[in-house]
Amino acid sequence: MFSLFGCNDMDGADAGGRTRKRGKPLSNGLGIDRQQHFKAPKRRIRAQPAASLPLGVPFRELNFPVLLMNLPLSLSARIPNNPYMDDLSLSEREIRLDKALLQFRALYEHIAQSAIVYLLPSTPGFQDQTYVSNLGVVLPHCREDTVIVSRFRSRPRVGEEKTGAKFFDLMNFRVEQPPETFAGEPVYLEGEADLKHIRGNLYVGAHAMRTSRSGLSWAAERFDMTIILFRIVDPYLYHLDCCLFRMTEDAVLLCTSVADRTSLRALERHCEIIDVSLGHARAGITNGLLLPDEILCDSPIATLGKGSEAYDVEKSKINRLEEIGARFGRALRLFCVSEFYKSGALLSCLIMHIRQVADGSCGMDEAIIPGPAMEQPPISDRNAKSRR
Repeated sequence: MFSLFGCNDMDGADAGGRTRKRGKPLSNGLGIDRQQHFKAPKRRIRAQPAASLPLGVPFRELNFPVLLMNLPLSLSARIPNNPYMDDLSLSEREIRLDKALLQFRALYEHIAQSAIVYLLPSTPGFQDQTYVSNLGVVLPHCREDTVIVSRFRSRPRVGEEKTGAKFFDLMNFRVEQPPETFAGEPVYLEGEADLKHIRGNLYVGAHAMRTSRSGLSWAAERFDMTIILFRIVDPYLYHLDCCLFRMTEDAVLLCTSVADRTSLRALERHCEIIDVSLGHARAGITNGLLLPDEILCDSPIATLGKGSEAYDVEKSKINRLEEIGARFGRALRLFCVSEFYKSGALLSCLIMHIRQVADGSCGMDEAIIPGPAMEQPPISDRNAKSRR
């Protein structure tokens, strides 16, 4: 039994069981309509202008993590766009949405205990929208809250950036999207999955698979960034988050076997490199999430038979992550996101950082892709007319 308030278009009954029809006033049994007998005095309400609101606290000044996720209401794997999906038949790629939602909720509810989690509105027709790590990248080094929304190379994802741009615009971010071309080359940039913040204005950027080198060059120049280039060579590790995981502003996990010498030397000058094997990388050891006291990673080990090759790889991966976590004072938490494997996705794909904790503030002197000269005004002070 429930009550409806403010509805006058339903049949109902009074306390004595007398039925009243839609829209008719209820009688008190004395021939007097209650609505006529007890007339409320008319009040004239004048609209008052709302008080001016302060600008509020920018996200970059918060001291706790703020993340973005998207409920997978339109999740599908019908259109393959990576080698993992190509290896599966259409029937093998069929996603059980009920199971995917349960797995998503388990992850979301755990993360929400340690972070503020915004949910991006779901838009019908986008099979990969839940993989928000590709939607854009927030730039912690900028003096105002700034986000680059993606220019996708993957055709099924084109159009997702419109929802993302509206969302961040409402959040009072400065929203920018890469141009179609830069220095005569086509531009693609697929979010934080390919562009990882290390500290200050230092980033690592992947190219040659989903994100173009021209996209990284545009970002470096536009936002006064130092970007260490990382060329993607393994088709199964097609984003940077499949190869690299930032532990602290001074240490990263990296699959060195897929890194070229130039990238390794550049990273070694700025960070400690903790090597992870190719087998562990393909099992998702770098596709995790760092929380204040935990490392989150996905693993289907509970569904694997002991003694199988896949089980041994997962067990070894978990042991390696536990060792690394213990060194940095973080416990390991495992989640199964097996329905998302059918899209070729792992845990980190489901999360975009709006605010990371422990972001450094120091700038870098050496540029791999140099930004504008330091004597120029900061990016937040230039092109003020283009701000949103």
